[in-house]
Amino acid sequence: MAVIVALNEYWNVGYRKTHSTIRSNRGLLERLGLDTVPSKSAIGRACRKVEDQYLHRLNDIVVRDIRPRSVAGDSTAYSNNGRQTWFSVRTGSRKTKKGWAKLHTLIDIDTRVILKVKITKGAAADCPAMMDILEAFEGADCDGDGCFDSAYLSRKLCAPLNSMGLTPFVKPKSNTTGNAKGSWAWKAMVAMYNEDRAGFDDRYHQRGMAEAVYAALKAMFGNSLRTRIPPTQTTEIMMHVL
Repeated sequence: MAVIVALNEYWNVGYRKTHSTIRSNRGLLERLGLDTVPSKSAIGRACRKVEDQYLHRLNDIVVRDIRPRSVAGDSTAYSNNGRQTWFSVRTGSRKTKKGWAKLHTLIDIDTRVILKVKITKGAAADCPAMMDILEAFEGADCDGDGCFDSAYLSRKLCAPLNSMGLTPFVKPKSNTTGNAKGSWAWKAMVAMYNEDRAGFDDRYHQRGMAEAVYAALKAMFGNSLRTRIPPTQTTEIMMHVL
């Protein structure tokens, strides 16, 4: 049933269409090892029951032979059918808009393979999500660059990147200072940005590979989610990644 869920997302169709496609292809049914065609409701239930740990483990299997040298991190949003409300400090009022989910990824720059994923609500901050992703790579020996945009500008992010053997390249803002505050990788990064902007930009712009991966994903599957409840939305996004 997990394979059928994967096929459903790969075909990018509804449960009814997946049911009819399998029913009309007896050879596919045999390869799946099934005697009868699952109903559309059974496929929907399977989609809700696929656990996050299972999907992440599948991704680990897919990328297990990849030995990353340089990586790029970024996030992208997928619109959904829900509504999200938050309080705006600037205007002192509540705001409501169409809901969205956010996909955070760490990408190997050389192969453009998505190494690790975290899916959050749309309003979740980028840097804490990336910190959770980097925990899985503690002790890795990458010997390259870690490229991130200004949403990840934090001394805390430099520490795990440095422990992975990566040189941080996080785009500084206009008011960024080079005070180390315990992070010498941060100090060296800001110094290079101020003293050798061309060299910094040349290595930082590798981050564009993350944008290319997102463009490919959304060209294949679109930038909005078909499913309605959070568990199936997580499954939908993860299956697209896989």
